[in-house]
Amino acid sequence: MQQLTTVIPVYNGEKFLKETLQSVARQTHRPDRLIILDNCSTDGTRKIVEQFTELPCEWRQNEKNLGLFGNLNRALEFSNTTQYLHILHADDLIRPEFYSRMLRAMEAIPGRGLAYCQSEFIDENGAPTRLIAIKATTPKGIKNISQFLTARSELQPILFPSVLLKTAGQPTPCQFRMDLPQIADLVFWAEWATHCEQVIELPDLLTDYRLHTSNETRRNETMLQPWMLDEWKAMQIIESFRQTKGFSGWLHLQKLRIIFAGRSYDKVNIMKDLNPEFARQIHRTALELIPTPHWLLGKLALGFRNLFHYLRD
Repeated sequence: MQQLTTVIPVYNGEKFLKETLQSVARQTHRPDRLIILDNCSTDGTRKIVEQFTELPCEWRQNEKNLGLFGNLNRALEFSNTTQYLHILHADDLIRPEFYSRMLRAMEAIPGRGLAYCQSEFIDENGAPTRLIAIKATTPKGIKNISQFLTARSELQPILFPSVLLKTAGQPTPCQFRMDLPQIADLVFWAEWATHCEQVIELPDLLTDYRLHTSNETRRNETMLQPWMLDEWKAMQIIESFRQTKGFSGWLHLQKLRIIFAGRSYDKVNIMKDLNPEFARQIHRTALELIPTPHWLLGKLALGFRNLFHYLRD
């Protein structure tokens, strides 16, 4: 059984794939196995893999295009062949100490585990953007699983390349949902955590998440279901993992409604000049899902947040 397996699902990734492979090859602790799952690419993806000599690569071609999350679920099929599994998108990067620090952090976990580090946003050319990188919230590293689930239910992000799974040689206990194309990863991390012995957050900045116009997130921003409605669905799914009942469960549900209202109002502001009718549709849909008081509180919370960022900058 392998100790560490890296799987790179890819579809038409020739623009960034070589740089991603190089970031794996430069690790101070290299993976024992590197697998590229080609989702029926029509560009030069296969040629890039075949010509890459810095690290042995296994190129595997799907019989048909499985979609993004279908290919991610195929990557999970390697869970029972390795102690640690890293799924790395073909446009993201890992810094040289990523595997060595992450493995060291999780080595004492007796069964399944999840660890994530901090990420920086980069542009198409690999330069840092002006967006704020995801920051650590737990200086001591060990994260209470209940707290982890709470943060995910509130849609606090962890970026995909920063997550390393400890499978302990066991089959995957869950899969990426196919009905949540925008946010299935956040739901998956939460569901995986419910099967973990421990979740660890590292304060180290060890990965780079690439923002570019052709990624899935950007494409979904013009569609109401994946960009907005799926957020509310994901919040409720993850909240169910917490299994919190009584007054505290009711209170957190009100908080989630306010958070969703604030995020929806933010989308209205983004779209009101670009697509006024779409902005009105977001507004109408939000008010169908949440009561008016929560909408007003969400607007107020968003205003305070924007004021805080303005004063800080």
